[in-house]
Amino acid sequence: MTHIVVHYHELALKGQNRPFFIRRLEQNILNTTRGAGVRKILRLPGRLILVLDPSSEWKVLRERLEKVFGIANFSPAHVVPVEMEPLKQAVLKLTAGMQFQSFRIHARRGDKSLPIRSMEVNAAVGECVRLASGARVDLDRAELTIYIEMLRGKSYCYFEQARGPGGLPV
Repeated sequence: MTHIVVHYHELALKGQNRPFFIRRLEQNILNTTRGAGVRKILRLPGRLILVLDPSSEWKVLRERLEKVFGIANFSPAHVVPVEMEPLKQAVLKLTAGMQFQSFRIHARRGDKSLPIRSMEVNAAVGECVRLASGARVDLDRAELTIYIEMLRGKSYCYFEQARGPGGLPV
């Protein structure tokens, strides 16, 4: 884990006040995670990315972020390439040694200018993981969900989502 991807949803509805609410959420996250290894926060469309120190602990960060109003969900993530072949290799490396009988890929393009479509990523990466692991694809009740968020220049891959309290930042 080198990053945490933070999603919010109600802030997107706030129109011209949106920058104010995002800054407030960002400040609340920094205050809450002080001393826990968050180096900086990157603002990306529809999400915030927490850049972590190598010494940061997921358990500590999770306990703190679960209490920050304005967060819909958050995930410990790894940076992976956007290009298809390097992306497949990175996902294989991250899933190596994991035990699972079924899986699904959930890819999203945060940057619609990317030439790769989400469904193409789901199919290509899914086939690669299926062949390497022997696990079956199960879109309804997968034992493991592999999330891939494709953004300009890099993607983020993660395997779990923790819930935040939602709402608006205080």
